[in-house]
Amino acid sequence: MVWTIWRWNAVQVEEYNSRIIRWGFHNKKIMMKLQELQEKLKNGNIRQDAYNIGDGLPNEAYCLNQVDGKWEVYYSERGEKTGLKIFEDEENACNYFYLLLRNENS
Repeated sequence: MVWTIWRWNAVQVEEYNSRIIRWGFHNKKIMMKLQELQEKLKNGNIRQDAYNIGDGLPNEAYCLNQVDGKWEVYYSERGEKTGLKIFEDEENACNYFYLLLRNENS
């Protein structure tokens, strides 16, 4: 069993056995659901080929999928999930996914 706290720019993430337990952005929670995430990605400067929402394992793209009531965020490459993070709720998964893509494109 592994407990990890890591920081990524202004984001602090607490993990337990690769499951996100808690995360924050400047000690504030930013909550968004899937519809708002899709709008932000579409209206932002995020390349559409850089991500995939709900469609399995594309090649070389960040993915957000709901599996068995939980949310998975990972990088898909050659049919493999790498950097898999599992979230209990939609809001934390969407926020993490957005920050991941925003950092990747900056």
